[in-house]
Parts: sequence; C-alpha cells; structure tokens
Amino acid sequence: MTDGFDNPMGLMGFECAAFASSTPGLLEPVFKRRGFTWVAKHRSRDLVLCCQGQINFIINREPRSVAAYVAAEHEPSVCGIAFRVQDAHHACNRALALGAQPIDIPTGPKALRLPAITGTGGAPLYLIDRFEDGKSIDDIDFVIFPPRILVARHTFRPPWFHRNLASEFMGLVHGPDTANFAKASQAHITQPHAITDTMAFMLETRCEPRPTAQALACLQSAANTARGGFDIALEVWLQTPAMQAAGHAGDCVSTSNYRDAYWTVAQLVAHHTVGGCNLRTGDLLGTGTLSGPGVRQGGSMMELGAGGQQPLLLSNGELRAWLQDGGTVTLRGYCQQPGFRRIGFGDCSGTVLAVKQLPQPV
Repeated sequence: MTDGFDNPMGLMGFECAAFASSTPGLLEPVFKRRGFTWVAKHRSRDLVLCCQGQINFIINREPRSVAAYVAAEHEPSVCGIAFRVQDAHHACNRALALGAQPIDIPTGPKALRLPAITGTGGAPLYLIDRFEDGKSIDDIDFVIFPPRILVARHTFRPPWFHRNLASEFMGLVHGPDTANFAKASQAHITQPHAITDTMAFMLETRCEPRPTAQALACLQSAANTARGGFDIALEVWLQTPAMQAAGHAGDCVSTSNYRDAYWTVAQLVAHHTVGGCNLRTGDLLGTGTLSGPGVRQGGSMMELGAGGQQPLLLSNGELRAWLQDGGTVTLRGYCQQPGFRRIGFGDCSGTVLAVKQLPQPV
C-alpha cells in the first residue's frame, strides 16, 4: 500500500477474483476471447486458473460449493475475491473484531485452508499472505498445464502415460478417462507431434511433505502388512579424486534400508497399473531415492548436507556439500540375516566428469 496511509489490515494488493456461473461452459469462451490463458487446474476441486500478464482469474465450476450457490442466486458473477495482506490471520482476526462474519470453506485433499470472511452476496473474501514466486497459493493448490508431446508406443513412455495426473511425492497415479485411453493407445504414430487439452505434471514444492502414517485402505491387506516389506540394506559410497590418488577405497556416506520405504512393492505395482500402464514381466520398476529416519540415511547429497549448509566431513579431512568433478559414487545393496547366506546385488558406480569444453564456432 502507499506510504503515509494508515494500513491496520496490512493490505498488500489484489491477488485474484473467482467467477462462477450456473450455466456450464458460459464463462470459458468469454475469458478466451479476452486473451486469458488456461494456466493450471486445482488439485482437488473443479477450478481453473486463467492468467493474462499479472492478472489472475479463477473459473469455479465446483458443484455444491459456496461458488455454486452464489452463481445460482446472482447468475454469472464474482463468487470470491482474494486480497494480499502481510499476515492473513492477523487481518482476519481484526476484520472479525470489527464485525465481519466468518465463512468456513471446505478444503479438499492437498489444498490450503485460507482465512476468509463473508463478502457481498455471500461471496467469500480471502486473505492471502503467500504470494511470492514459488511460494504462492497457486504453487501449492494448482497444477500446471504444460504442452504435451504424444510419443510412439514403444518409446520410453506409452502415449496414455501422458494423460495421467501424477503426484511424485505422494506416489499416486490417477488414470485417464476411457475415451482418451483408447484414442492414445490405439494411435498409429510415426513422428512425435504436439497435442492439446491434456495435462501431466511432476510436483515440486517447498512445503514439507507430510504423508499419512499408512496407505489408503484400498491399498492395505493383512498379508501385505505382515509380509509386504523387504529387508534390503543399502549403502552409498563416495570416493574423491584425492582418495583415489591415495589408494583410499572411499567413505560410506549413507546407509538406509528398503524396509523404511513408504510403499511396498505390491502397492507400487497397484499405483503403476491403475492408470492403464501395460506393466509386463521383466519390466524394471524404480522406487526413487530411499531415505531412512537417521542422520546419515539421506537419499541424496541435498539431504545429507542439509542443502549445502552442513557439508560432510570425510575420513581424509575433505568436506563435501555436493558432488564434485572426479568424484565416484558407488551404490550397494544386499540382504543378510543370521543363519542365511548373504545375497548381494553387486556394485553400481559412476564418476562425475568435468564439463567438456566445445570449440567455439569461427
């Protein structure tokens, strides 16, 4: 806000306005004719984020919601407004103390609960204090619509994979509808080509993931709970160039175990195939990094070195916050129990090479 004015609410500007209509398909062409671009879709509700420069509008098509009731009473109209404030809870409490009426908006899975008060016509007025790039409510509540490329059946990913809505950190894969599945899986493709009106994304967030203690009931069984896990010890070794020159075998910088994995193999297969992916005998399933609960059980240098803030002290006195040129990383896995023969999976090693300098064009 402009300096010199009393600003007890801590207003910082305008975030967005949401529109709703009781007539399906009425608002979309209006926004498109005015140059708005479909940017993202809400994770759990039928909301679409439209942008034009720094202008953010939302089309709310969620049935049996506050927006639906506002639209039914006022027809096409603004069903909600969001203002930027310094502290959302402080602003909300002050508004309530001055006589504003609270409004409780139900939230779906993986969605933020935002402070709000009742506005004109019953439409909510949201108070937002998360609007920085990378930290805004849009980064958390919405997923982006990037352009997708349809690829041939026998390339890395089958065509129907690109219709899936994938949430990497939750491990969930929601399959496409039947029509899109049939169209994509039966398509005869000789060259990759761009397709529209599809969505796929990989979620990256600065918010701390807090998974539930157990998987959903549909993915649980007594047999899987009792015998679904595998006790596979995992080790990560790092050998620096100085260690190699001195004949040093390297340091074990991380140990973890597959028994600490959130998902069992059976649950991974269920996730992978529920969307129609044609998993076959002999296919390789990757679990992703496997971190343990201990300090030296991180699944990456990002975890082990606390994002570069706490470098690892190696046995030869060197410090490593990140991998450096010439460093060799070795992954090892094995199963071992008293009274049984040790089963090892061998070593998998890779060395970080320096960037090759290409000759400059004349």
